[in-house]
Amino acid sequence: MDSIQHTALRQDPHLAPLVSALQAPKLPAAERTSTLLRLAALQEQYTVYRWDSLRVATAGHLAFVQALDSVYKSPAAQLERADPNRGRIVLDGTSVHVVVKTGPQIVKNLYVQSPSPASHPQLYHLLHAALELYRQQQPAAILDQRYTNGY
Repeated sequence: MDSIQHTALRQDPHLAPLVSALQAPKLPAAERTSTLLRLAALQEQYTVYRWDSLRVATAGHLAFVQALDSVYKSPAAQLERADPNRGRIVLDGTSVHVVVKTGPQIVKNLYVQSPSPASHPQLYHLLHAALELYRQQQPAAILDQRYTNGY
C-alpha cells in the first residue's frame, strides 16, 4: 500500500516552480516532459510504502488453499479471460498483478483490471480469500476493506 504525504509535498520549495512551469502557455514538449519527470521524482520523495506479509498453514484454510490451487493449475489464458472480457470497459478500477512461481521460476505473470466474480472468477476468489484470511489474522492491518475497493 502506498500513500503520499500531501502536506509535506505542498511545503516543498521545489513544487511551486514545477507546477508554474507546467502551466506556462506553449511549453515545448521536451521541457514539459522534463518538468513532469522532475515532478514525478519529487512526488516519489514524499510517497510512503508499507508492506506486510503473512505465513499461512494450509491446514484449516481450505477456501484459500483451493483458490490458490485453482490459479496454480489453470492456464494463464483461462485466468485472464480475454475473450469473455473483450469490450469490457473499466473507468476507475484496481490493477491486480499476480505472479505465480515455482521456486525462483515465474510460471505465470498476470495483469488484470478490477477482477470481479463475473470478469475473472478464479483471480477474484483468490484475492478475496487471501485478503479475508489476512484480515482474520491481522485485524488492525493496512488492508481494511474500506481501502481495497471491496475485495
